[in-house]
Amino acid sequence: MDFAGNPYTPRATTDNPVGRDSVIRKIEQAVIAPVLATHKAAPGGVILYGVRGIGKTSILRSVQVRATNMGLVTVWAAAAKRASLLSALPDVIKASLITNEVIKPQEWSLEELGFDLNLGIVRANSKVKGKQTAKWDVPNVELLLRHAAKLCLKKKKGLILFIDEIHAVKQEELAVLLNALQNITDDRVHSPAFGFLAAGLPSVQGIATMAATFGERTLFEEVSKLSDRSVRTAIVEPARERGVTYSSEALELLVKKSNGYPFFVQLFAYNAWSHAKGNDITLRNVEDSLIDSNSDISNLFNARFAAATPTERAFIIALARLGRDGAVRRADIAKAMGKPSDGISMLRRQLISKAIITEEEYGSVKFTLPGFADYVLRETE
Repeated sequence: MDFAGNPYTPRATTDNPVGRDSVIRKIEQAVIAPVLATHKAAPGGVILYGVRGIGKTSILRSVQVRATNMGLVTVWAAAAKRASLLSALPDVIKASLITNEVIKPQEWSLEELGFDLNLGIVRANSKVKGKQTAKWDVPNVELLLRHAAKLCLKKKKGLILFIDEIHAVKQEELAVLLNALQNITDDRVHSPAFGFLAAGLPSVQGIATMAATFGERTLFEEVSKLSDRSVRTAIVEPARERGVTYSSEALELLVKKSNGYPFFVQLFAYNAWSHAKGNDITLRNVEDSLIDSNSDISNLFNARFAAATPTERAFIIALARLGRDGAVRRADIAKAMGKPSDGISMLRRQLISKAIITEEEYGSVKFTLPGFADYVLRETE
């Protein structure tokens, strides 16, 4: 079938994620509604967490579109390892204010706040041994956000800050950011019209609560797998809009293979579409497409396994043997590796930070991606 008409996007986000209405509604009630109703800061913030490919970014983008349509100014920043989020934040805010016609380019006067603008980089006005140095402390970040929100309110708009991949923010910068956010959201006297939303890997819960007490006040919302009903809707509706249908056998095979994981839903449906010859996607089309899909998934699994150290791989292999895609107690993994229970703590943290495993209840862990265990066992046994 025509690739140009393929409605599925396995490697891109969507601003209309299927099956996420309850999560989106909870976010809007916690952050968007208070800002609109009171023109003050929403109390606390919301951080979505979940494994990679589960749809966190798509949910944030959907809320961003909704907030923009409601008249709010939205600022989107994505963190990256070893990069300074705080240094990039002023330029990101400036671009958003200009786009939303809150200011003109020449009106972004951070100089009035004690900042200097030099070659597009905003730096705090402090000097060490006669040299200008960056100083992103809590008061400066708070001042930056308050100033931006104040400019928005002059246009009768509120400001919502979105941060994707927040787990990648440097620990010291995250502490500064969260403390600045706490000062803003706790201030009921000079409160700006401001809200905070973010998304990260499951490890972000521990990272945020360790960084600042604001993390303890934040609403952490897990993004989990889609229900079978939502998977069917995500597959059928985009095709129906283009006059394409699935046979019941083809649809159920896609539902089974995707296992509720949004990335797999989009990948399998994308490849099934490409194998179809007409406006009816058959079981044979899906079966043929699984070869392409399995190749894509193997490449994904291979990249994750290759990124692990030898000792991390030993942990991964032990988990795969003991639980496949299910949860396994850490004590059982340690025993299989011939180590004491507390001897794998560092390995566990490292694999969580790499998004290979995630913590479950009762001291257990499991793989973040369905099918990864089978891949590991095929490659190592």
